[in-house]
Parts: sequence; C-alpha cells; structure tokens
Amino acid sequence: MQPDPRTDKFRLYQAEFNGGQDTQPQPLHFSDGETADFDPVVAPNESFIIFSSFRKPTPGQQNALFVAFSNGHKWQAAVIFRPFLLGVESRLSLDLRTLYFTSDYPTMETLPKAQNSSAASIPQQIWEVSLEGQSAMKPN
Repeated sequence: MQPDPRTDKFRLYQAEFNGGQDTQPQPLHFSDGETADFDPVVAPNESFIIFSSFRKPTPGQQNALFVAFSNGHKWQAAVIFRPFLLGVESRLSLDLRTLYFTSDYPTMETLPKAQNSSAASIPQQIWEVSLEGQSAMKPN
C-alpha cells in the first residue's frame, strides 16, 4: 500500500517477481485511490486478499474489513464481511482458518449508541474470527 499520487489516500498495489526482480508496482483495479484501502494481508497462495477500508457500505467513518478473491491471477471485486467486521491490521493464522484484527469496536453491535455517549471507551484489542462459514469467504 502507498498513497495515491492524485488523492493522497492509501491504495493497494501489486508487483510481480519476474527474472529475479520485482516489477514496478501496479495499483489493484478495485483499489481506485478515491477511498482509502490499507493494511492488506494476502493468502500465501494468493487466492484472496483481506484489507481495511472506509469504502461503502461501511457505516460512517468506520474501518471495515473487505475481501477480494483471485481467479487465475485476476482479482475480483472486493466485498465487505457480513456481519461487518470493524477494524484494522488484519493477519491470518498459518492454516488460513482464522482472521485476527485489531479494533476498539469489532462489530456494529458493540458501537456506542451515540457519539456523545458517556459509555466507557473500549481499548484497542486483538480479535479473532473463524473464516470457516463466513459468507464473505465464499468466492462468487
């Protein structure tokens, strides 16, 4: 990821390893630089990428987790996890069955009722979610 030169918002890029060298990074088509996309994690076999973004249908200015699948080295459109997973810094378990991420409010159900709420702030924590059975993890 790096800032888009036009918008200065983080964008996701990909470089190929060819002839013993990395090629010039090219932006991923689903990361257009209009909305910040950041903190990517790619499956070792490059079958999917998970990243954080403010893009729609993310509620408000929350960071939500998205996934995009690769079909023959061509990335499909990114989709949001359902139910929404709100967070950043995604990581995968070695067996690719568990997703870890950090968040102070990991789901819509844990958000404060109002921004001026007197509810105590939940500190940033590491959360884990099984990827088995996640609707977002089923490629189209």
